[in-house]
Amino acid sequence: MSTNFLVVIPTRRRLATLRWALKTCLDQDYDNFQVAVLANACTETTAWLRELNHPRVSVMESKADLPMTDNWERIFGTPIAPDTYVFFLGDDDGLLPGALACADRLLRHYQTPILNWEKAEYAWPDIILSAYRNYASLRLGSGIEIRESEPFLSAAHRLRASYSEGPSIYSSFVRAELLQQIHDDADHCFSRPCSPDVFSSFALSSSVDHFVRCRFSPSVNGASGKSNGISYMHDFASSTFTSSPIHPAIVHAPSVLIADSDALLNARDALPNRFAKYHFDFAALLTALADDAQRIGNSERGVQLVAAIDEIARRNSLAGPPTRIAPPAENAAARDNGPRFGFVAKEGRLTIDLSRLTPLMSTMRARRSACSIH
Repeated sequence: MSTNFLVVIPTRRRLATLRWALKTCLDQDYDNFQVAVLANACTETTAWLRELNHPRVSVMESKADLPMTDNWERIFGTPIAPDTYVFFLGDDDGLLPGALACADRLLRHYQTPILNWEKAEYAWPDIILSAYRNYASLRLGSGIEIRESEPFLSAAHRLRASYSEGPSIYSSFVRAELLQQIHDDADHCFSRPCSPDVFSSFALSSSVDHFVRCRFSPSVNGASGKSNGISYMHDFASSTFTSSPIHPAIVHAPSVLIADSDALLNARDALPNRFAKYHFDFAALLTALADDAQRIGNSERGVQLVAAIDEIARRNSLAGPPTRIAPPAENAAARDNGPRFGFVAKEGRLTIDLSRLTPLMSTMRARRSACSIH
């Protein structure tokens, strides 16, 4: 019997990218799935979805403007069959062709509650980081690995592993009964952290001994002009995340380390019995943030990180590492000047600029046509 999938797309006034995210779902060569769109205070999007009137697509409209975490919570108020596999898709992300059919075969073979993968990456043309526009990157891998949860969680507590190495709901098909169990045990846990997708990686891995991880990418992680994560990192003052509650042991700062730490600390509070064997290393967090600040240098973001280091050290009665911010000229080579294009054999990763690929393909087609004429 084929696997039943539910793709959940939370969205808030992003119809321009949502159209394409939804298209990647509806173009799947697989029949047993539904899409639930959590439309958060977006009248235009809701009207478009009603007009689309697709039998696979349901719309859960909120007229009130909800925080992202509260919007996510609404899916748990709907009846979902326990054996359904749930996946959250960002409204600027996408499923690759054949993703659901492939996942169905793997889930029936491995009989696992979690099928996880590393996402491919794509930067939309309107991303605020101009050097990354039209950037695409994917791992050219194959095969499956069985990943143990305990080493991942142990490394995460020491700041040696990112949430992306675990089963985030943005990069995993998860059996609905497991999601519901975590939600109930943690008393509506997904509304706690500022990044519920990051939280899910730690909460889910704490609930299973191991999970199945693909060495290839069934989905693409999109970064567009309205991406929450990008704005938090690079447009901190304007980010809506900075108004979200954060764990009292830390403070908001423009670093992915803060999002990881907030999610992990909240997971520990929500599910204390599952994390009792681990100790969160605040000193390692301070050192990692100091390394970030030194790499970024004397900029607004660097200054914000140094202030965060001092405050986190104070809140946890620790001596923060001495942090020297390099002047702009000194640290110019360390700044992020954009992606490195090409193939990295060690990582098995290919990174390309799609804006250059399109004219190249046109040129190749023109030359092929010319050759066929002669």
